[in-house]
Amino acid sequence: MGAAEKTRQVLARALKELMKTNPLEKISVGDITRQAGVGRNTFYYHFKDKYDLVNWIFETESARLMDAAVPADDWGCFLRQLDGYVRQNFSFYRNALEYSGQNSLQDYIFDVLEKRLVQRIGRMNEEMGLRMRQDEVAFTADFFASALQGLLVRSIRQGLEPDSSRYMECVRRICSGHMIENYLHVPPRSGGK
Repeated sequence: MGAAEKTRQVLARALKELMKTNPLEKISVGDITRQAGVGRNTFYYHFKDKYDLVNWIFETESARLMDAAVPADDWGCFLRQLDGYVRQNFSFYRNALEYSGQNSLQDYIFDVLEKRLVQRIGRMNEEMGLRMRQDEVAFTADFFASALQGLLVRSIRQGLEPDSSRYMECVRRICSGHMIENYLHVPPRSGGK
């Protein structure tokens, strides 16, 4: 890990620590830099504002889950990891989602999920020989990113179910059933009947 990455990690840990006891809206860049033991210029060298830091935390930490070396079509493993990650960081994300303005985490969650799902579904397309066109991969990724983002944001704002495994199992079945394959192999309608 390079020096820049270590500095971003220090700033991320400082913000997470502060968010245990303070709402994000009440935390200033000065609070973050004092907690991290770095100067303001160091913060602004790496991030535009505290919301940029929140988004970086989500992208960096969720990337580990999305890029895990599991088969692309193993949605169950991916969803279990995502659920576990959100549970471990629940108070941070609940606090971060209180802000809904420009550069908000809610919008950023969709962007990150969509980008990663394009990669994952593209890999699945290749591994399974599905012959999806790029626009079909993009549409499918957009669909699932919208659904996952909506579920994540709503469940975090409402408080996670104590046992979300039932819901994760439903989503896993939807994703790992043969929905994508069926979408691609529907026979064309005949014109006469």
